[in-house]
Amino acid sequence: MAALGSKRKRFLGVGDDRMEVTSLIRSLVELPLGADGARVHPSPGAAHGSRLALQTCAGGADPRCVAFVASGGGVWRHDVAFAGGEAVAEGKEAMLKPVTVRGGVTKRVHAVVHRSEIQSLAVHDPESSSVAARDASDRPPSNNVRGDDDDDGVKNVVWLASADARGRCLVTPVDRATGAARPERQLDLRATESGDPAVPGWAGAAFDPGAAAAPEDPPALAVARHWAKTLELFNPGETRPARTMRALLRPNAVTFVPPNGGFRVRNAAEFGVREKPGFPKSPDPGASKQKEDVAQLAFASASTALVAMAEGDQLSVWDPRARGSGCVRRQALCNRSAGLFAAGALPFGYRGADGGGGAVVAGVKVGAPIVLVAGAERGVHAVDAGRGTVVKRWPAAMKFEITAAAPSYSAGDYAYVAGLDNELVCGCWARASMAGGFAFRGDSRWLGVGVAAGIEGRDEEVVAGWCESGHLYAARVRRTKAETTREEEEGDAPDAKRAEKATEADEEEEEEDERGGW
Repeated sequence: MAALGSKRKRFLGVGDDRMEVTSLIRSLVELPLGADGARVHPSPGAAHGSRLALQTCAGGADPRCVAFVASGGGVWRHDVAFAGGEAVAEGKEAMLKPVTVRGGVTKRVHAVVHRSEIQSLAVHDPESSSVAARDASDRPPSNNVRGDDDDDGVKNVVWLASADARGRCLVTPVDRATGAARPERQLDLRATESGDPAVPGWAGAAFDPGAAAAPEDPPALAVARHWAKTLELFNPGETRPARTMRALLRPNAVTFVPPNGGFRVRNAAEFGVREKPGFPKSPDPGASKQKEDVAQLAFASASTALVAMAEGDQLSVWDPRARGSGCVRRQALCNRSAGLFAAGALPFGYRGADGGGGAVVAGVKVGAPIVLVAGAERGVHAVDAGRGTVVKRWPAAMKFEITAAAPSYSAGDYAYVAGLDNELVCGCWARASMAGGFAFRGDSRWLGVGVAAGIEGRDEEVVAGWCESGHLYAARVRRTKAETTREEEEGDAPDAKRAEKATEADEEEEEEDERGGW
C-alpha cells in the first residue's frame, strides 16, 4: 500500500484519537511433528474461514496473549507473553515490524475432536463483557462467571465453539488460567438434517454476547452452513436447534448484532411469554392470535439480538422473533459476480464522537446497531442493521479481497481488516481512511484474525492474526489522544483543511447516493 504513512496521519485534528501499538510480537505455534519428524504446517481451510479466537488479554505486570487456533480436526491453545515486543518500529511504507519472541506455550485442547476440518472458531469470554461494563453501564450485560471455582468447576472458564466442514459444532468450556477443558460440560450441536451434507464446506459459529444464561451454560449460539444454506439458533445449554432458518444464497459469515437496535416488545409477560433464556420456539397451536404474535415477536429471554449474515453479494438480517422465514431485511452491497466474505458487528453499537476517530457519521444515532461488511470489492460497508441503510463506505481499504473484518472494542470507529494477502490494517471506517491507525504484515496468508478486549479497561485491546506458516502475530493496542498544535486547534493546519475538504466530499457523495447515483 503506497504512501501508507501519509494516509495514517490524514484527518487527524482536534480531539481525534489514534490507535497506538504498545507491543507487537511474532510467536510460533508449535503443532505436532509429522511422521518423518518434519514440522507440519496448518491445514488450508476455506479462504474466508477464521480459525483463530482470542480470550481477554491478561493485564498486570505480565500481559499475555492467549489464542485458540484450529488445524485439521483439532484445536490448540497458545499462550505467549508480550514482554520483549515493546520496541515497536516502523519499516518501509510505515509498516510496523514485529519482534520474534520465544517462550510461547502450545497445548492441544484434547476434548475438541472433529472428523472433518474445522472452519471457524468462536470464543465467549465473560470477562470481556464484564470489563467493558465497568466503564459503560449502558452496554449489554453478560454472564458473570468471574471468581473462584465452585463445586462444579463451571466458574472462571471461557466457552470455545468450533464448527467443522460438515456443520457439526462443539461448545467446550476451557479453564481460563490452565487451558484445561471440561469434557463433562461439552455440548455436541448437530445439524437438523439427517446425515452429513453431500458437499463439505465453510461453516461458521457466533455467540450472542448479550444473552443471559445460567453460569453453567454457554450463551445462545448461531451456526451458519455454506452449502446447506441454513442458519440454526441454539438456546443456552441445548444441543438441538431452537429454530432453523433458510438462507436465499450461500452464507460466508455470521455475527450477532448487539441488542441496542433490536425490536423490543413491551409487557410481553402479560401475554404468557416464558422467561427461560433462549430463542422462542413455535407457539402453542391453541393459543390466541395475540399470544402467537407476541410469542413470535419477542425473545423469551434477556437477549434481543438480531443475527446478520453475509450471503453471496447480500447482507441479510434475521430476527428469531419474526414469523415466517425470520429474515427481516436483505440488501445487495456489491456486484453479483463479487461476494461478501466478512461481517462483524460493533460490540456496543455506534458511539458517536466517543467512537475513537472523533468523527460523527451524519444521520446515525448513538447506540445504532452497525455491522461492518466486506468482501471481493476490497471495500468496507458500514450498515445500520436497524434501518437497513449504508451509513458509510470505505472504498479500497485493502489491495486484495477482504476475508476478515473485526470492529475494535476500545474505539468503535476503528476496524481491523485483512485480505487474501499477508497484510493487516487498522483504520477508521467513519472517516474512510487510516486516520491514526496502523498496519503490519505477516510472513504468509492469514488463516484467521481476532480481537479481544484488554483486562485493564476500555481503552486497551489485543488483535492477533495466525499465518499459514504457523506464526502468530499479536499486537497490544491502546487508544490514545492525538497531539494537536495551535494551528490545528485554530483550523489552519494542512491536515485540518484536508479533513474539511474530505468531509464536504463525503457529504456530496451521500447526496448522490440518495439521488440514486450508487
